[in-house]
Amino acid sequence: MRCHSPELDEAALGHYLAVNVAAIRSMPPPDIALANHLVMGPVILARGLEGRAPYAVKIHGSALEYTVRPHPEGFLPYALEGMSGASACWWVPRHT
Repeated sequence: MRCHSPELDEAALGHYLAVNVAAIRSMPPPDIALANHLVMGPVILARGLEGRAPYAVKIHGSALEYTVRPHPEGFLPYALEGMSGASACWWVPRHT
């Protein structure tokens, strides 16, 4: 589940989200899940798990610095939605 390309148009991004959310929903709920990056993994888990299991997020600098920060209008809403449901968050301050 890795997608943080500002080059995607709305249709491609919508398809990416729909397919990955459907994949998560089709599986039995895990005990806990981990999303890497600030986008799009956390929002996929938030939508796909629908509160059936907790999830944590490990933030890497690339999604934050190269996607969310320079393109907040397109990616900040997804980042906020994904992070709002997370039970925990990890990051490496030296890199982020």
